[in-house]
Amino acid sequence: MAGAKARIASEAGRKLTVVIDGRDYLLPAEKVLEVGRRPAITRVPNSLPALAGLMNFHGLAIPVIRLSGLVPSTKGGAPAPSRETRVVVYDEHGAVALLIDDVRQLTSGKASAAQSLDVAELLAAQFFEAAPLPHRAASQPADPHRETEADGDTRALLSFRLSGQHFALPLENVAEVLKLPAEVTGLPKGAATSVGMIVLREDVVPLVSLAALLGLAEALGETRHVVVVHFGDERIGLVSGLLTGVVRVPETSIDPVPAILQRGTGDAEIDAIARGDGRRPLISILTPARLFRNREVRAALAGQGVRETDMPDHRAADPDQRFLVFAVGDDVFGLPIESVDEIVQLPNAISRVPNAPDFIAGVINIRGKAVPVIDQRMRFQAAGGLGAKRPRVIVVTIDKLQAGFIVDSVSEILMVPTSAIRPAPSLPGNGGQIFDRVTTRGDDGAMILLVDPKELLDRAERDLLKRFQPTADTAQPS
Repeated sequence: MAGAKARIASEAGRKLTVVIDGRDYLLPAEKVLEVGRRPAITRVPNSLPALAGLMNFHGLAIPVIRLSGLVPSTKGGAPAPSRETRVVVYDEHGAVALLIDDVRQLTSGKASAAQSLDVAELLAAQFFEAAPLPHRAASQPADPHRETEADGDTRALLSFRLSGQHFALPLENVAEVLKLPAEVTGLPKGAATSVGMIVLREDVVPLVSLAALLGLAEALGETRHVVVVHFGDERIGLVSGLLTGVVRVPETSIDPVPAILQRGTGDAEIDAIARGDGRRPLISILTPARLFRNREVRAALAGQGVRETDMPDHRAADPDQRFLVFAVGDDVFGLPIESVDEIVQLPNAISRVPNAPDFIAGVINIRGKAVPVIDQRMRFQAAGGLGAKRPRVIVVTIDKLQAGFIVDSVSEILMVPTSAIRPAPSLPGNGGQIFDRVTTRGDDGAMILLVDPKELLDRAERDLLKRFQPTADTAQPS
């Protein structure tokens, strides 16, 4: 025991020499948890300049601090450009990651001429006082059965194009959506409707061609997505065309399909038809229950070990949570799918609102209602790229106020196990409260910031929107 105490006392006096802006500094070795190469860092919009973002540290989201922006300048010429190729995970009010240029050595520190770095003092003013450590509880996902002015008697649909036609699946039937991987494992002697198999989070998911299932020709060069639905206790991937977004269609605009129009070559059937409203074309609504009436598909699935069973309209209890993944500039975010009213393409004509803040692009007409539109590239200080050629508007309802958010693209619907979602650390800056949770994505452990829809508009901006929101008859049709 005495030897162990002596060893700990010896370690407590050692120093780690690190390089910041080309200069050597000393850190107390007993506070260093790990040293490694610069990992994938997720930027936090509207944060302080010294906050590089968040990184994944053994499943926890921890802040990454750019020390080059905090160390005091010294006389004797300009410092060397900071390369920030290394990171030191440091124990200061919990784990924080310090971006540095390099690590030199671990010494006793007595003979070193380098300056000792007081990390606590550097971080105190900007980080710990601005963002107290006890963070708020992560917000719960929105109630999918909530009743809002935007909902009414409408049906939420995930829409996509297939062979030049518009189709949709009820959003409640969709587990997740992803782009069709470049490599798909084929099946020997597979049915004409079978595309193959992919591995999705350690599960083998069979893929079925919707075009073949519906007797349609495959469009060459068309971007293809995989819409994952549940078939009993199994997951099935429906290979569709280009994802066009989420749309809410009034129930009064949905009609049954005349029997004479149903295809006779297979058992798969269209469930209903959503009539257009002048801006939206006819949409053929599909349901898994009718799609999997196809005998060939059921035989192929049975051959892959999938049990035949009645297909429920939706899963009654799903422990996973679904997020709409969207991009703003070079950054990727997730929004709970339950909070999304619909996704539309940004119209060419937007009604401007006099004297409104710069981040309010104007208003657009959504089914006869004037909806304020916020430019998220400006709000999130987006970096990289020149903006999307065809930006999208994600329409959400917050505290009975409906608003649209302009984003560059909507890429997928991601299903995340609840156990893989972590609370975000408390962060300084105006953006710290917007992102209440994080999750990892990809092999590099990069994190996705999960947006809290209730905090997407802070109180002042809500008041401004209410003040400047026009009546529906003043909005120009989009």
